[in-house]
Amino acid sequence: MVFTFLNGNMSKQVFLSAESMNDQLNLIGIPFNAVMEKTFPKENANESARYGRQVVKEMFDRRNKIVHQNDRDHASAERSEITLELVNKYERQIMDIVEAIYDIAAEK
Repeated sequence: MVFTFLNGNMSKQVFLSAESMNDQLNLIGIPFNAVMEKTFPKENANESARYGRQVVKEMFDRRNKIVHQNDRDHASAERSEITLELVNKYERQIMDIVEAIYDIAAEK
């Protein structure tokens, strides 16, 4: 019964946005900014967090476009190209974020 409720409730939520990722990481005591700083080192922590937030937003927006718009532009209805280079880039970024989360969790 609990599983059915949770599964039904959670199946309608998306946890891929930067804001949601921030909230989920906070629940387990891992600061979003620390993850972004470790994943995307820049001049300072704020720059890393800003860049990381943009990376996550870009992937989230593309995912939504693929899922909800058949990967088409609203204005022209033209389908966007998915290149192997883009897939590899997103895969690497996701793996880097996950590894940073793992490393920070292991340190705690």
